[in-house]
Amino acid sequence: MRYGFCRLCRHQATIHIGQQRIRGPIPAGVQLAGWQLFFAGMTTTRAAITSSAAGTQPAQTGHTESPGQLALLNCPRDFTRFWAHRLSNPANPALIAARRTAQRRGETYGWSHWLAAEVDRGLVILLSQLIPGDRIRYSEIVPLDYRSVDVSRTAEVLAELDLLHDDRPDPLDAWINGKLSTLAPGIAEAVRTWATALRTGQLRTKVHTDGTVRNYLRDVYPHLVAWSADRNHLREITGDDIRGRLPQLAGLERKRTLVALRSLFGFAHRNRITFTNPTAGIKPGIDGARLPRRIPDHQLQRIARASMTPMRRLLVALTAIHAARPMHLQNILLDDVDLPNRRLTIGGHTRHLDDLTHQLLVDYLRHRQSRWPRTSNHHLLLTERRGHDLAPPSTYWLNAEFRAIGATPTQLRMDRQLEEALTHGPDPLHLAAVFGIAENTAVRYARAARQLLETSLEVGS
Repeated sequence: MRYGFCRLCRHQATIHIGQQRIRGPIPAGVQLAGWQLFFAGMTTTRAAITSSAAGTQPAQTGHTESPGQLALLNCPRDFTRFWAHRLSNPANPALIAARRTAQRRGETYGWSHWLAAEVDRGLVILLSQLIPGDRIRYSEIVPLDYRSVDVSRTAEVLAELDLLHDDRPDPLDAWINGKLSTLAPGIAEAVRTWATALRTGQLRTKVHTDGTVRNYLRDVYPHLVAWSADRNHLREITGDDIRGRLPQLAGLERKRTLVALRSLFGFAHRNRITFTNPTAGIKPGIDGARLPRRIPDHQLQRIARASMTPMRRLLVALTAIHAARPMHLQNILLDDVDLPNRRLTIGGHTRHLDDLTHQLLVDYLRHRQSRWPRTSNHHLLLTERRGHDLAPPSTYWLNAEFRAIGATPTQLRMDRQLEEALTHGPDPLHLAAVFGIAENTAVRYARAARQLLETSLEVGS
């Protein structure tokens, strides 16, 4: 930048020579402050800025300061404007350390060549001009997705080196605030205190996982909305109000809701938010549980048409043939699959593989090998994200797959167990041995099978 066109320099020069205005270039011999020379582009190190402002020469030390400037405003940096041919600095110590860490993580988790290249590109952009003591915000990495940079993996490398400042808002907080915004103010405040105590473990309440907190609030939310129509506080809710909601619930839904309500009102009573606990004496059993039902034929046809990928076909087979639960699907390992002996262990229960499941497993394993040839993840089911780490597939992904299929895992599992009871007779012992289910559950399916057989006999007669 030319000094004659720097407004800060001109202002300093007018003060130095005692004039109100200078026309043309700044006269020779005018001394300008060091910080203004820095803005003019004359100083590039912090040591030079300090010494210039003090009127001394910078001290000679055994090392050189990294180029940079003191931050005037706490503004996010725009790394999308990074010019590699001008700004890349492979000699930056932070970049060298990050590249070593990325290489090690890639070898451990089986990163593909393309993923490793994306992470390296992101590290070059983020760390080439990084000065010691600085950190990268997560929000500054997100825009690099448009430059073909894997944001999450790059952030993991920076976090391991303590170079990441995770400024993302808590997704659970945002979800809770959205739910509570539709409730009456008094009820919302009490529920917020309860949810906070569940997450932090305060007020004589043990720490719960975020998933448990989300499930609890999801179970009680419809009833809180109904009570918010004419109530403004949890104190106004009585035991009769809770019992009045029970006929709308059955089976596991009833049990989960009552457990969540007992947690809410028990917490409120212990901490004197309410005078009494209206859930006292109400047992979270499965009274009034509905009997299992078969899936209609037209829905089965839609499920078959939606299962077009090797992954979805295997999910349907494991659920509709072997009655696997979602948590079992997520935790099946490659060691649980024994193709030569046609055996598969699901949830600790070993099952014989029929011809269809055996062929679907072979097809999926071929697809898995071609899609993630270098993965170190030993879980049978892999996703785009889990193919490059060691964790099991997430519940969110599994639910999304079944939504695309057109049925829930519970529907498919119940239909399979009921079919077994109809085919081999309503024998609870047989059902418990085949599927490894509890005795009470086997009795329910046997009773449902008897009712269906009796109904078919009446229709036939």
